[in-house]
Order: sequence, then C-alpha cells, then structure tokens
Amino acid sequence: MNKIINRKDWFFGKIPADWDIVPLKYVCDKFSVYGANVSADNYSVHGIRFLRTTDINDDGTLTNNGVYIDEKIVGDYKLNEGDLLLSRSGTLGRSYIHSYKNGTCAYAGYLVRYILNKKVNPKFAFYLTKTVFFENWLSSSLIEATIGNVNGEKYANMLIPLPSLEKQKHIVNYLDREILLIDDLINAKEKLISLMLEKREALITKAVIKGVNSKIKFKSSGIEWLKEIPEDWEIKKIKYISNLKSGEFISAESIKESGNYPVYGGNGLRGYTNKNTHGGEFVLIGRQGALCGNINYAEGEFWATEHAIVCHPIVNYDLFWLGELLRIMNLNQYSVAAAQPGLSVDVIKNLSIPFPSFDNQKQISEYIRVNLSKIDKLKSATSRSIKLLKERKVSLISGAVTCGIKISKNDY
Repeated sequence: MNKIINRKDWFFGKIPADWDIVPLKYVCDKFSVYGANVSADNYSVHGIRFLRTTDINDDGTLTNNGVYIDEKIVGDYKLNEGDLLLSRSGTLGRSYIHSYKNGTCAYAGYLVRYILNKKVNPKFAFYLTKTVFFENWLSSSLIEATIGNVNGEKYANMLIPLPSLEKQKHIVNYLDREILLIDDLINAKEKLISLMLEKREALITKAVIKGVNSKIKFKSSGIEWLKEIPEDWEIKKIKYISNLKSGEFISAESIKESGNYPVYGGNGLRGYTNKNTHGGEFVLIGRQGALCGNINYAEGEFWATEHAIVCHPIVNYDLFWLGELLRIMNLNQYSVAAAQPGLSVDVIKNLSIPFPSFDNQKQISEYIRVNLSKIDKLKSATSRSIKLLKERKVSLISGAVTCGIKISKNDY
C-alpha cells in the first residue's frame, strides 16, 4: 500500500506506507560542508587529488585527468569512504560517492559534502540524485533562487524517501545490475558512433586527396602530407584559386537573436544583424580562438566578422569540395601561439593543395554528400537509441527508489 504526500516540498511521488520521509540532513552526521577555495596556482600533478565539479562524470565516476594539491593545504577537506558530494553551481546536482578505490581526495568550493550516517546506504543516496524527481526538485529550487545555484542548506532540507536498510540494499543491488546492462549497451553504441566519425573523416580524406576513380594512375605530389595524387591533377597554392579576406568588425551589441542577416564569426553562426557584408556562397575559415581553422559555409546575404576568413573565388571551383579539403588539412596546426591563438591569412593562402578539374571536383563532392548522408542517418539513429536508453535508465532508477517498480526477491 502506498501513501500519498500532499506537500509542496515533496517531489518523490507515491512511496510505500512503511517508508519514512526525512530531510537529507537526517541521514548525515555532518551536512552542508563547503569545499576548499584553492587557487589554480596551487594545482599540481602530485599530491592529493582535488575534486571539482568538472572532474565528476554524470554517472558518478571520476574523469581520468584531474588536478592535485599539496597535502599541507588540504586541512579538513579530505573525503571519507561513503561521503556524498553535490555540486551547488555550474553543473547543478552533479553527485559523487567517495570510495577509497579512487585514492585520497579533497574537494573544491563549488561542491558540498554530506557525511552520511548509518541510516542510509550511500549508493541509495546516490541513486536518489539520478531520478526525475531530483531533477524536478532542482528546477523548482532554481526558480526560487535569486542566482543560478543551490546552496548546501537547501540540499540538506530536501525531503527524501527512506526505506529500511535491508530494502535499500535490495534496491541498490537490483539497480547496480540493471544499470550495468544499460551502460554496457550505451558504451557499445557510443563506440559505434566513434567508428562512424572515423569512417566519415577517412572517406572525406581519401576522396579529396585521391579522388573517386579507382582505376587512374598516380604521380608524386612533391608535398609530404599529400604524397601521391591522380596524374591529371595539379598542385596550386590557395592564393591562386581563392582570395582570402577577413570579415569586418561588428560590436557585440549589434548582434541579436533575430534579424535580417546571419552573422558568422570564427566558430560559425553568432546571431543576426540588420546589415550585411557579403552576398553569395562562400567557404569560411575561423581565424581567431582555440577553434581557429574550423570550416563553415555561408550562403545568401550575411555579415562576416573579422574573426572569419572569407574565401572569394578567383577561378571556378566547387564550394563543398574546397571546404572539405580545407577541413581535412587541419588548418589549426598553422595557428600562431598567443593568448588568443589565430591564423595568419598570409600563411594560409600560401599553402599548396591538390587541384582536380572542375568536373572531378563535382564528382568528389557528390560522392562525399551521398556517403555522408548514409553515415549521418545511421549516426542519428544510434544517437536516438542512446537517448532512449538514458531515459530508460532514469525511469528505472526513479521507479526503483520509490518502489514504483516492484522488485521481487528473485531480483535481489
């Protein structure tokens, strides 16, 4: 028999009549203990691992790469086995249960520590944070907050369902097994997507460098990264086929969420404005920032900012062929090291590229489009199935921790 709780601060729905309803702090020896405010200047590759929100994966595991700090400055911020961490800012609600298997760890200021007592199984507490109910509680708490965070006291007063320790153990054992199966499926599909992306890149690379006719003869290109090219292709510097020019400055205030003309910057579409600098179809090269060298396409009338290089045709060429060729050349490798990495137009325009006939360029473009369409459809279908599996996982956890899913003794 279930009991229905009619309280505005209760988000976990119906629960069995013999379960308790308690605030999180009830199952803690200490609660709402904020982490250490340690400057990045103190980070090291040795010492005690210093956990930040970004070091915690969504599944509660830790990332492979982290930062460390000297044990002398850790103080009382060392974690104990079974401690619960919750993020109060950034990626809100990110949760972690500490295990000594992860070594000695301390934690940063945007994380809040809850030292759990014997009334709760730590893994059960973790699973509570992976439910749709917890997500709804977070959303409600954010609406009430004046800034985008949830403080430690708010977490401490969150009402949670609390079955007996024996029942908690059964639920945890059941979920550990079922979640492992779902995660294995998700990992397999994510690996499949990685293989698709590799195949996608290999397909483009081979097409723009070797062409799509397998029966032709090849010749040396004289360029180390190209090696051989079809014998009827030429080698030309970019400046002889396209005039590269940076766009024009536009203030951030002039870029809106809507407008007559799209605005393209170094990383693609930035927004819209009511003026334009260009009209037609162009390849754009990102000129500034960590992602400089990335490739985008623009058509119609648009504004190109000073952080985008616009490729103006000097000779007739297929737009998509040139864009994909430039993409596989990894132009980012030519960036100038600085606080804000950037590309020199003079360097890029003097790079040599393989140049097939216009008809060959069109054949290559069509070949790439057709085959990428097949790969992208399969990738989209796989991504959708991953999304459904993740939704299934949340639904399973949500049902189990409130007994919405009946767990038989055979499932323990």
